[in-house]
Formats: sequence, C-alpha cells, structure tokens
Amino acid sequence: MASLSKDKNGTKRIMFIDALGKRRAIRLGQINIKAAKSFHSQIERLIASKLTGTPIDPQTAHWLTELPQSIYDKLVLHGLADPRSRSEGHTLGSMLDEYFELMNVKEST
Repeated sequence: MASLSKDKNGTKRIMFIDALGKRRAIRLGQINIKAAKSFHSQIERLIASKLTGTPIDPQTAHWLTELPQSIYDKLVLHGLADPRSRSEGHTLGSMLDEYFELMNVKEST
C-alpha cells in the first residue's frame, strides 16, 4: 500500500497510490528511520481506512490530533485526512458585549 523511501541526501518520503490511482509522495525531511517507520505505519492505516470506507481507529485518531499543522496539511492535501475545524477565538470585549446584551435588568441598575 505505501512504501518508505530514502533519498540520496538522507531525506525520507512515503510513496503511496491514492484513491484515484495516482502515485503520491509525502516528504518527511531528514528524520531518523524509527520515526519514519512509525509515520509510515500510521499512513498505511489511513490509506486502508480510506479504501475500505471504515472509520480510523482511536490510536490513529489520537496521532492525527497530535500532528503539527504543517504535516497535517500535507495529509489533507493528499486526501488522507479531513481539514481541521478552526475554532473562533473569543476576546474579553466580545464576551462582555454578549453578556450585557443578555442581561435583563432595569436601566437604573
């Protein structure tokens, strides 16, 4: 399903075939072989999940949540993960405005 390749300059990449039959590569950079093999096994789980239409296992889901955004974006680009939902940050000003709108008191209070 996926293969781990090592380039001449020492960088690692994972090669796989996507759902459309195109050969894709995720470049991992210069990481050690143990980390590359771990990443490879997680990618194989994601590919199997996509091909069979089954949900990913909890261990892989946890691994996805811990990934840095730059690496996660590579998985989204190749269709192996869904984009993360970005939560809208609240400021103190917006929270106070909402609070005062919901208050139900007389003007003189």
